[in-house]
Amino acid sequence: MEWKEAYWLGVPRSEIKKWNILEGDMTGRFAYYRCGFHAPKGARLIAAIAAGSRYRMWGNGRPAGSGPCKGDRYRQFYDRLDLTGYLTEGENILAVQVLYCDPDAAVKQTDERPHS
Repeated sequence: MEWKEAYWLGVPRSEIKKWNILEGDMTGRFAYYRCGFHAPKGARLIAAIAAGSRYRMWGNGRPAGSGPCKGDRYRQFYDRLDLTGYLTEGENILAVQVLYCDPDAAVKQTDERPHS
């Protein structure tokens, strides 16, 4: 089983506006994503996953992996997770929880320190 297209996910701007989340107030919030698909008997699945911060992944409701804070705004890394053992013949669901951390938070904190 091979997916030939992938894309970066993010919280839709419409949701940020709907819930009146102020600019710069995303740190510490979670975003959730789900993907449903049909798998034939004996299917194999190796997922490459990256996140701008921490993530947790589930395969059909079972914890399948989590990722540490990796990289920075200039370098992105990814993990390869073998999800084959989480698949069942027929319909499957992959779910991911991503914790948002502002990549500029450390810079902003040091910029706010008093200067002598």
